[in-house]
Amino acid sequence: MIKLLQTFILLSASALPTAIALEQAIRVFTESDETSIVDIDHTHWQEFLSETIITTHQSGINRLDYSAVSPKQKSLLANYLM
Repeated sequence: MIKLLQTFILLSASALPTAIALEQAIRVFTESDETSIVDIDHTHWQEFLSETIITTHQSGINRLDYSAVSPKQKSLLANYLM
């Protein structure tokens, strides 16, 4: 999870050129440990999605209204990422 947070920080850092940040992010997401026995709880993520995803858009594509995300929902997301 620390690598994931570092990746988000790298992607948002204005000092790093976008191409370098993207390359580092891709490296983080392509590495995996198939022998890992870590059990990740996705409850906070699912709760965040359940409360924020708009499933009734006429296009049929699920959407998220980022401007309507409440402080509680931001907290759920932050808890999930930590």
